[in-house]
Amino acid sequence: MAEAWWQLGEIEKAIPWYRQALDHDPNFLPSARNLGVALSRSGQVKEAREFLEQARQKFPDDAAIWNNLGEACLLAEELGCAAQALQTALQLDPELPDALTNMAKADQRQGQMNGAEARLREAIRVAPDFAVAHNNLGNLLSAQG
Repeated sequence: MAEAWWQLGEIEKAIPWYRQALDHDPNFLPSARNLGVALSRSGQVKEAREFLEQARQKFPDDAAIWNNLGEACLLAEELGCAAQALQTALQLDPELPDALTNMAKADQRQGQMNGAEARLREAIRVAPDFAVAHNNLGNLLSAQG
């Protein structure tokens, strides 16, 4: 049910289903990944961050969990936390397009425009159809003039 609600754009309705899946199987990685994102995107950033801190301890070698933690930190405007989590994600998987685009956001917020541009171009190189990276690169270049 969680995936059905997610696909319908009803992220908040997916959250209890992800929780139920994890109650049934605490080691089910896809539900852990998705619960963290669902909490972040539904505005429950503090809870997302707390959950993802626990998830990264349970799944320390999963780049997506680290990326999701970085995204939650970005949403909370905690750039140090975001950069650390995203660097770990990229150490685990240097070609994870989500981590590259999120790290570019962190770079941009810290005034590192060249780094942001390089990361977005890398995300496009590894995932040419990743629309978010194209959009973010266009916005970055447009803002630079």
